[in-house]
Amino acid sequence: MQRFFLPTHSRGAVASSTMRPSSNLSSCLSSYCSSRLSSHPSSHPSSCLPCLALLLYLLLQALFSGQAMAETATFGPNLRVNQGGDGFYQDRARLEVGPEGNIYVTWEDWRHTTGSIYFARSLDGGVSFEPEIRVDPSSSSTGGRPVLVRWPCLGVDGLGMIYVAWVSWEQGETGQVFCARSVNQGASFETPVRVSDSYVNDRAWPAICGDPYGGVYLVWCDFRNGEAVVDLYTSRSNDGITFTANAKANLLSVGPTCTPPLPDIAAGDLPGLVHIVWRQTSYHLNARWIYTCHSDNWGRTFQLPVEVSHDPWYFNG
Repeated sequence: MQRFFLPTHSRGAVASSTMRPSSNLSSCLSSYCSSRLSSHPSSHPSSCLPCLALLLYLLLQALFSGQAMAETATFGPNLRVNQGGDGFYQDRARLEVGPEGNIYVTWEDWRHTTGSIYFARSLDGGVSFEPEIRVDPSSSSTGGRPVLVRWPCLGVDGLGMIYVAWVSWEQGETGQVFCARSVNQGASFETPVRVSDSYVNDRAWPAICGDPYGGVYLVWCDFRNGEAVVDLYTSRSNDGITFTANAKANLLSVGPTCTPPLPDIAAGDLPGLVHIVWRQTSYHLNARWIYTCHSDNWGRTFQLPVEVSHDPWYFNG
């Protein structure tokens, strides 16, 4: 399977209606100028300068908004991202744009039969992509060989640091969340570090986000409190090397494993503010809701969850 990227072009045509103010606006401006001159006959024509300035502003606004529309009006031809792995399955692609404008893509790749994490970058705005590199190691620091690697996620912080996380299983071990960072805009990745701090049962479905002030947040589904108990745990790192103790974000179990919560995470504009959203499922009610919660102390503790969907949607008929 091949990974494709659709670059946008800025040569789309701009509708003429976006290049001029409406006739009603022109009429209002004309009426205002005429009434001002008639009520003040001795006024110099310069008294209409505010109107002219407003008209100029609106024309410039229309021009630039038209250009912005043109930049996203059309897509170019498909551009292949992965240059290898033909005949094998590639899935779960994730894309981020760095503060310098570079485009980064990571995905789950099965060319090594046990799953692996690959990464590619574009330094020219998506015109081309460099050859992909493998992010997860072929063997762990303890000498074990991963038997399964799943669910890559990708984040970039405000300083341009790139973070890729995933869940990996080794022989005889439970699934653990790992994270690797790149300090050179994706030219290479450092040795991954383990983020999850429990070996009881498994972890799954991680999500990641870069902090605009530097650093990274992660959230994932965790089964440490029971094989049938799904909880959300989080961790933060200022540098992608040392991570905080895992913190539970949800109040109640978020649902059975047959309907994964699929959490996501985003950093706020204020320092220390982070938001989490997930799918909350009630097995007994056969219904799902969307819940969210936030932390204002860098993820050390979370506020009570809030239901945002209001109406449930049902499953199993």
